[in-house]
Amino acid sequence: MTFEMSDKAQTLKIYNLRPDTQEFIGRSDCYIPAHTGLPANCTLTPPPEIPAGSAAVYHAEQDKWSLVADHRGQTVYSIIDGSPQLITSLGDLPDGTVSTAPAERYMKWDGSAWVHDADAEKAAFQDKASAQRQSLLTAANVVTSDWRTELQLGVITDEDKAGLIKWMAYIKALKALDFSLVNDEGGYNAIAWPDKP
Repeated sequence: MTFEMSDKAQTLKIYNLRPDTQEFIGRSDCYIPAHTGLPANCTLTPPPEIPAGSAAVYHAEQDKWSLVADHRGQTVYSIIDGSPQLITSLGDLPDGTVSTAPAERYMKWDGSAWVHDADAEKAAFQDKASAQRQSLLTAANVVTSDWRTELQLGVITDEDKAGLIKWMAYIKALKALDFSLVNDEGGYNAIAWPDKP
């Protein structure tokens, strides 16, 4: 519906629009003084009935409304890694997302539902075990580095040499650990880590 300027003041029913999205945000009566136009971000054209989960968006060039999906405020989840994403704009849900959250950390989307991802869980706990072993090896190497130098120089004491032998046995035991059967948290917790000397 187009507005015609008048030499008389008038009160019209207008439909207000949000400036950034041009979506309908409410109806009001607007006093329009003579020889002036409509305020910004409004129209005289009434919006259609707006179903739940939708927003009416006005297109001024065509003087038409369209209904657009409105999922703002909802959280969706990536089917790649399950990461959450808050919807903040109008439109359909982003591709590659679903509205159902994965129930646990190690899950993958099978096309219709989240299912347990045993491979990801196994890899994560094996990586955790390898990282723990590397941390222990690094700490052991710090302890033994001076002794190794002293051994090479032939100036190590018998007491330090005995300590070096114990720590080298510890390092060897750490390196010998087999993580191939570590499939989950229970397997990780069952690792028999050698005692530090």
